[in-house]
Amino acid sequence: MKRYLWTGLLVVSIWCIALSARAVVSGLGQSTLTCLDKDGDGFGVGPGCSGPDADDLAAAVHTGGQALSAHGGTITGWLQYRGYPTGHVWYIAPTGNDSTCVENDATRPCATFSRVNSSAIAGRVVIFREGTYRQSLAPTNSGSAGNPIVFMSYPGELPLSTPAVLARDFISWIGPGWLWMD
Repeated sequence: MKRYLWTGLLVVSIWCIALSARAVVSGLGQSTLTCLDKDGDGFGVGPGCSGPDADDLAAAVHTGGQALSAHGGTITGWLQYRGYPTGHVWYIAPTGNDSTCVENDATRPCATFSRVNSSAIAGRVVIFREGTYRQSLAPTNSGSAGNPIVFMSYPGELPLSTPAVLARDFISWIGPGWLWMD
């Protein structure tokens, strides 16, 4: 029994080593072992991508500006295109200010998710701008089937978390339901 398991692991190891980093993963557009790329444009998520993809459904759209322009030039148009609620949007940015942030105003983002957490209720959208975050994402409210709470990055941007936060559970969704992460 042990010999069989070891042999199976060896075969799997050799198979994994034999795959190149550009091997296409079946069923995920043009995804590779190092890049999740749904639309085959080379942009997506992962170190093997050319950059973050602003729209993983449209191969000609790469940047946030292109994504917004393709949908009326506003984040509202973009959210409608994605099928998300549009009436209540909170922005979070490392350069934001929790004392002066305002709902539905991208020019006045909050600095922390803690400031937005109680307002992140059914039918709300929380958009993270590019930058490094030193906080956990632990929603306390639930959405519903028709009104999820949507958490997403701004189109074409890549928010990151510090390794220390990742080690402490960057995302903790124990309890709440109907939360969408895009």
